[in-house]
Amino acid sequence: MAVSRSGVYVVLDVELIDNGVWLSLCFLTARYPTGEVMAVEEFYVDRSQHEIKNPTKKAFWEKHAEALDYNLKRGMGKPEEVAEASVCAYVQDLRARNPHFFLVSDNPGLDILILDTILAKYNHEPLSQRAPDVYAQVLCTWSYKQSLARIFHVKTASLFTAPFVKMLLQQYPMAATRFRMPRNSKAAKEEIRLPHTVLRDCSVTLATFFRCLDLTAALSQFVQYQETVMCPPRAMMPPPPVFHHAPIYAPVFISAPAPPPG
Repeated sequence: MAVSRSGVYVVLDVELIDNGVWLSLCFLTARYPTGEVMAVEEFYVDRSQHEIKNPTKKAFWEKHAEALDYNLKRGMGKPEEVAEASVCAYVQDLRARNPHFFLVSDNPGLDILILDTILAKYNHEPLSQRAPDVYAQVLCTWSYKQSLARIFHVKTASLFTAPFVKMLLQQYPMAATRFRMPRNSKAAKEEIRLPHTVLRDCSVTLATFFRCLDLTAALSQFVQYQETVMCPPRAMMPPPPVFHHAPIYAPVFISAPAPPPG
């Protein structure tokens, strides 16, 4: 795949407290293939007075009450206008510093919709418009992993435990072996432990995406090895044999003799 190359990757994750109502948002920037985490920026908004109306979202947060409590505490005292203005300023700075970054998400349809809605609200270009002459779309970790699983004829969940895949990753180790969860603060450790907190979800998404890049690179090297060693280029191969008769697999049609007259 074309994305299997070095570069800067920015992972985006958004948590909603209700339909269309964002609760927290995170950008995690890292470099491939070194696995170096270059920047982490989280944004929270005060939703302590918000009453969840959507039944599905209400049931979801009742199930993950600890994560909801964590998000609400981080957002206390941060008005929506101030939080969203900070998000816009960060995106503008991100575009100015490196408009050629790869944007990654595990749910682009939701994450990009929410972020672009915030940007449009304050009269900014959508994130796909990185610069006046640079336009780029988002990369989906889930779709990437699913595509690789189909290539190897395994279930998506068991892709990295499949024997042949494990052999490839061991033979051609890249960034996944060096990537570490970002930051060492107490808050970061608590958040990384909790599902459905943005830093934790960004970290998991980035680790999975880098591992997919590793597997793509390993598969490419394996194929190149097969082509050059096991199947040498045509210029290195002896000329094909020349047949002076019809090949034995050529179809032969035998006509029955004509019936006698009368």
